[in-house]
Amino acid sequence: MDEVKRRMLVIDFFTSKAGHALFKPTTLESIALQFRKILELVAMASLVANKHAYAKAYADFARHWNAKFLLRDLKKINPDFYPVPFRELPPTKPGVVKDWEDLTSGHLTQADFVRLYDGCGGMLHARNPFGSPLKYEAFENEIGSWHSKIVTLLNCHRVQLLNGNLYVIHMKEEGHDDVRGYIFARHPMPLA
Repeated sequence: MDEVKRRMLVIDFFTSKAGHALFKPTTLESIALQFRKILELVAMASLVANKHAYAKAYADFARHWNAKFLLRDLKKINPDFYPVPFRELPPTKPGVVKDWEDLTSGHLTQADFVRLYDGCGGMLHARNPFGSPLKYEAFENEIGSWHSKIVTLLNCHRVQLLNGNLYVIHMKEEGHDDVRGYIFARHPMPLA
């Protein structure tokens, strides 16, 4: 997630016009590369969190790199693998530090993930002269929306593991700029 933050800073650098890659197409392609790498990092993080189950199902998993296909395969192993964005609220029960409320909109969905992944892939390859022209302007108009959806997805999210544990990730916390992660493990309830 630290690398995701750094790549988002590169996108911010280009979109704020603080710098560019000499030409508009190369600048937009550089942004597309960062988005694509971010999506791959999200997929790889899910792979790492489900490594043992994934390795059992796919012996050659160390060679898997296509994030779109990784998502498909991870879903077969752990239907709850995808990050769930949420917001933290003041607690309503004694002994609870914070309540969680799942975000139901504004974040990068799995369908968005595939669409952005494919769209960025199209931007990163030389155009076939007999195919459709690259849609630089359309991509440029969507950068802000994609950026916002990724931030909303990852800012404060959790990932459900197969063993019932949760990883909770904060991309930033009050007083800290670094990524923080927490493991919530299931414990057997004592019998009364």
